[in-house]
Amino acid sequence: MFKNFIQKYFKPLIWGLKIFTLAGLISVCFFINWNEVFRLGHRADSSYLILAGLLVIPNIFFSWLKWDYVVRFIDSRVRKRVTFYSMLSGLALDTVTLSPIGDYAGRLLNMSAFPKASLVALHFIEKISLLFISCIAGSIAFIVIAWNYIPGAVEKELIMGLGIFFLLFGIAGIFFCATPKPFLKLIPKFKFIGQFHLDGATLAAQRLNAGDNIYLIFVNVLKYFTYITQFYLIILAFGSLPISIGYLGATATLLVRSVLSGLTFGDLGIREISSVYFFTKFGLSAEIALFSALLLFIINRLTPSVIGILIIMAMEIKPTSLSKQVRFMKIQRIRKRHSAKLKISDKPVAEPVE
Repeated sequence: MFKNFIQKYFKPLIWGLKIFTLAGLISVCFFINWNEVFRLGHRADSSYLILAGLLVIPNIFFSWLKWDYVVRFIDSRVRKRVTFYSMLSGLALDTVTLSPIGDYAGRLLNMSAFPKASLVALHFIEKISLLFISCIAGSIAFIVIAWNYIPGAVEKELIMGLGIFFLLFGIAGIFFCATPKPFLKLIPKFKFIGQFHLDGATLAAQRLNAGDNIYLIFVNVLKYFTYITQFYLIILAFGSLPISIGYLGATATLLVRSVLSGLTFGDLGIREISSVYFFTKFGLSAEIALFSALLLFIINRLTPSVIGILIIMAMEIKPTSLSKQVRFMKIQRIRKRHSAKLKISDKPVAEPVE
């Protein structure tokens, strides 16, 4: 019954979540003192912001490391430069689209020689464990925050219940990711993509063993820890907050963002609303929470996405045709100069008057 209800009202539910998120973001905008936000930007500790910016490097590296690892199950000779550009392209399209499909589509742009279904299946496998890691860490934060920082009985029970649910969901998901067999059972359910693509996806999933999946989980743990550390460092740039409290707020915020991912452009708004909600429970001002979440988006998503978009645009320029055009322009200029010299030399020289 529940499954039929979801299938029947899936689109209205998604649009309802989008409208709810937009309304929440608008309400937060009215609640925030924007003069205080601009003042915070001027007095921020730049050393913490620089450290948070430098952590973009390992964050992107871990994303590329996973993608490069799984693509080599299809072709071990693929160039690292190709997988790196593919990863950046996926990040760019994921930021500017209202669906995670943008990430998958972006990674396929400059990898047309590879079987698309296999790439999609491998990307799903290397990415899904990050959701379950976020659920486990964020659910623990939910439970601690509900137990210690929420006075209202109804609100406490709601956050506590969500924390217990996502904890069980995350633990089950990690066990699910530790072995490749469940992926093989899921793939045939996507019959709408065609049997040919299903065979390619199944073949790609069969190449991964339990050791490969555990390695991917480990890399995702490192990526997750890097992300929440970035968040905490940005908050430290505007105010003092104990590391335990900072990580509680960051993990809880990331859980909400992970579960509601795809409702807005680059999850913009979801991250900010949840950040304001959780960090104000610790006595942090709403302005600091909002501004920190916005900076996290700019540092960690927007900047790499701009680079990815530039790469996508550069891919459309064919080096061979461009070099031909440059050579043609050079030849035309040489010919013009040569013809100008010939005209000067062909002019009759005036005879001297006696």
